[in-house]
Amino acid sequence: MNNEVLIVEKPKVYKRVAAFFIDILIVSLLAGIISSTFTDTKKYEEVSKEMLETMSKYSQKEIELEEYQAKSRELNYELVASSIYITIVTLIVIIVYYVIMPYFCHGITLGKYLMKIRMISNNDKELNIFNYLLRSLIINSVLSNAIIIILFYSLSKTNYIDIEPKASGVLSLIFIVSLIFVMYRNDGRGLHDLIANTKVVNINYQKDDPNEQIKDAEIVGEKKKGTKKKEGK
Repeated sequence: MNNEVLIVEKPKVYKRVAAFFIDILIVSLLAGIISSTFTDTKKYEEVSKEMLETMSKYSQKEIELEEYQAKSRELNYELVASSIYITIVTLIVIIVYYVIMPYFCHGITLGKYLMKIRMISNNDKELNIFNYLLRSLIINSVLSNAIIIILFYSLSKTNYIDIEPKASGVLSLIFIVSLIFVMYRNDGRGLHDLIANTKVVNINYQKDDPNEQIKDAEIVGEKKKGTKKKEGK
């Protein structure tokens, strides 16, 4: 009996990049609007201004490198302290947008909807909340935001200043490696996809009813006929 196998080509990199930045813009706007309702941004603005002034002094050689680095670490901590509630709100918005929404919307965010791509399981099983959460740990900054919050509330100022840059450096490296995987692997699966057992595919919306478009979207690929299976004697 001939079996038709669907060969799925990975989406173009520009589609995934566009979806990524559309989603970031939406999350940033939502987090900013929600945070502004109960967060005093005056301190944050003051620290940001002082940080720019410090950078300007260093660029004009008014201060030495060691003084600049020490001052920058201090100001970075003050920046985190003045925006910790924004970080918490951002983490909540990220989890809702990248974990809960795709779970109920069949692997689609607004950015992916516009680019006609979606997340699916790599082994044809239905994705669960845990799959989306694992995926978001790296690619959607869930882990980096969570680490900032945990370190800020559990460490002293001195220890935070020493440890946070190292943790951020490691996470940034993992993020870069994941992007390289997306660009150069044949299946387009990033490190986040490998960990979460997911992949991103092209789709076509098949129905006019918006409520059914996402659910019934067909994966785009090329169907190839399989060979006949030999029956054992």
